[in-house]
Amino acid sequence: MGESENSYTNGSGKPKPRIAVPDFSKSRRDQKFDGMSVIRKSLSVKVGKPDPDDYWRAHPDEDFHQTHLIYKPTRLSSVYLVDGALEGLLHKVTYEATLYAWITLEGKLGLWDVRAASSSFGGNDWTESTISVIEKGFTYWVRYQKNDNEDAWEANVAEDDWGEPQWPEGKTMDDFLHAAFDKRFIDSEDHPIVQRIFGRRSL
Repeated sequence: MGESENSYTNGSGKPKPRIAVPDFSKSRRDQKFDGMSVIRKSLSVKVGKPDPDDYWRAHPDEDFHQTHLIYKPTRLSSVYLVDGALEGLLHKVTYEATLYAWITLEGKLGLWDVRAASSSFGGNDWTESTISVIEKGFTYWVRYQKNDNEDAWEANVAEDDWGEPQWPEGKTMDDFLHAAFDKRFIDSEDHPIVQRIFGRRSL
């Protein structure tokens, strides 16, 4: 998967992690089956956390935990993936998040977007506990629930041994990103979302 070569820094001058930029063209090219993309036909990926009553596992491979630039103007808005080359232009309305791949006992797939700490968002018990729950999911079938104080998430581990998850064979994080963000990838200044952000007439 390609990565932006741009070097980003925070206020302290220290370099921030590079934001990977998905190469969707590679996923789309030469992958036709009965007139449909193989990925679109076989892979459906939710953006967000699993449903509260689902038991799930998180992918332990670091290739399936990637930091990206995200645009999500409100809590209930759709999540958009943003090309890292647009970080300078959209830095006031975007943020970095790590996307973690997960799979439920029923085989549902998703990417849990966990917002990274920044100068304006330092993280909190919810964020830290989310990461803790996901890390527990690397090894065990879990579901998340609020703790007794209702100020953080905690992992509830399944009592039975459900074996290892059956991840889609041969699929990569690029495939997950393609399935999740194919219609929600902001890749240029001409994108309708960018036009709306700056109050421009659409081209």
